[in-house]
Amino acid sequence: MAKPFNRQSVIKEFLGRIIRSIGKKKGAAATKKMMNSPEMKKIVQKSKELADEFEMKMRKKAKENPELQSILDDYLKNKRG
Repeated sequence: MAKPFNRQSVIKEFLGRIIRSIGKKKGAAATKKMMNSPEMKKIVQKSKELADEFEMKMRKKAKENPELQSILDDYLKNKRG
């Protein structure tokens, strides 16, 4: 059975590949042009909104279930660093 479509993982994978290519200094000019495009700005904005929404849901669930607090702490640690 196929896995259900997950927008967050697709966006995360897409942005991760872009960042890796920038890190390897491949396609820096193309990446710069692409990051200035209105479509890419919308994707980045949507990604930030999804991450914020996820964080809010995790905070609510962590209040209800203290065991989830460590997961939330790990997520926030990785998000900052």
